[in-house]
Amino acid sequence: MTNKTVVLALLLLTSSIFLSGCGPKKDTSLPTPTPPPRSFSLNISEQPYISLIPRSDGHEIKISLKTWIPSLTKIEYEFIYLAQSEGLEIEKGASGDLTADKTEENILLGTASCTNGCKYKYDEGVTGGKVILNLINQQGQVLSLEYPWSLNRQSDITKKGKIELPSENFSENFKERGGDFYTVIKNPTAYSIFGSSRLIKDVPLTGSTPTSP
Repeated sequence: MTNKTVVLALLLLTSSIFLSGCGPKKDTSLPTPTPPPRSFSLNISEQPYISLIPRSDGHEIKISLKTWIPSLTKIEYEFIYLAQSEGLEIEKGASGDLTADKTEENILLGTASCTNGCKYKYDEGVTGGKVILNLINQQGQVLSLEYPWSLNRQSDITKKGKIELPSENFSENFKERGGDFYTVIKNPTAYSIFGSSRLIKDVPLTGSTPTSP
């Protein structure tokens, strides 16, 4: 066999292999399953009701849930607030988890150093901020909710004759005198007003009659 014959045979063999690979192929791959949605929803009436109880000196706030939602595994929270530092307004915050076994937590508005006895540095000029809740259900889906809140001093309430949540343009005539600090938080169905030991009043968002505990 001559060299030209060998080259021609190789070219024909290569062409046949190439052409056989270009023919239609049967798709044997399995269909990709549709992933479950990454988020879920709750009716307004089912969303968490949050209590924000200020300490009598206004330097700590207890965040707590009124009831636990059984379909959840945990709630991640971000507690964000505005404070004053050297004449500037700065954003500060804290974060943590709430579960069926731990539905409340104390949040210090400042810092603590406890290496050799605890020393505290409290934030000044705290006016309020927002609470962000990330609700995580048993399927790993997440629902994010935001709750604006404010911290009111008794001296300001007395001067104005009302308690306020400025970010929501909410104000309520207020004559309660049971402490030096009060909070207002926008819950799913009401503006909730808390003193240093209890709920003072819920003012429904729907305009129905306000309720007291």
